[in-house]
Amino acid sequence: HDSDPDDDDDDGDDGDDVALTPADALQYRVAGLDPQTARPPPPFPHAAATRTEPKLSPAAIQKELASLDPPVYASGLSSTARVTSASSQPPTNLRQHHLGVMTAVMHSCLLKGDYQRAGRAWGMILRGNYHGKSMDVRTSGRWGVGAEILLHRYSQKENNAVDLLFTEEGFKAARDYYERLILEYPYRQTHQRFTNSLTFYPAMFGLWIHEICETKNASIAMIEKSSNNTSDLDDDTAESMSDIEDREAQIIAVKAKELKQAKELAQRLDELFLSPPFDKHADLLRLRGMVSLWIGDL
Repeated sequence: HDSDPDDDDDDGDDGDDVALTPADALQYRVAGLDPQTARPPPPFPHAAATRTEPKLSPAAIQKELASLDPPVYASGLSSTARVTSASSQPPTNLRQHHLGVMTAVMHSCLLKGDYQRAGRAWGMILRGNYHGKSMDVRTSGRWGVGAEILLHRYSQKENNAVDLLFTEEGFKAARDYYERLILEYPYRQTHQRFTNSLTFYPAMFGLWIHEICETKNASIAMIEKSSNNTSDLDDDTAESMSDIEDREAQIIAVKAKELKQAKELAQRLDELFLSPPFDKHADLLRLRGMVSLWIGDL
């Protein structure tokens, strides 16, 4: 007998559905595809099929906007604006080259002892813009270079009293530098591996201790040198008892000043230990114990 063509189509469709394995049918269903459609090319079903979509360039966008009724013209997408924007941003490789050159200049000046020029090169590095961001002084331990430059920039080239490697101004500038780093890069629980105040505090306190000891040694050396110069003026006359007492009184005053400064440092450490995680920091706790022994000896 004659059969209806529609019935044949339905039977064919059912046959195609039955030909699919359960795994294939599941893949089609998950992908949202009709079982009658052709299987997408690899990497389907492990990844979505790649689609090649035309990229819209600024010129194509402007042309499409101009074809509207009424037309729309975007001045920001004009060729002149694009050229101006591109010229205002130097290529990344030029910025990296500039960073390399300034770093080489800075290290060359440091090796020659020219800390004034090294400081200017360091300032240019910090003011630079790399990959849209300013220089992070924590990268590759650059933060230590800044403290060294500040210490030596204020060094005394000529000192008739004693030979000092660093001056009070240099110590103060370096300590202020560490204070700014501590405020700018505080400790964060979510970024424990980053260089933060846990690194800067021991460096600052170590510099502070060195400053106190250096100042005390320089003051005592100045007193001893002044006493020797006084005795050389009159070799035949023995040093009087009053001169000895004056020298000892000056030395006691210097040590009293050292004790006062050491107590100020210890108080700063105690205030720091009031908040975590500094109260459990091994280096700071060890430093506090050594400061206590130092104060006890004074």
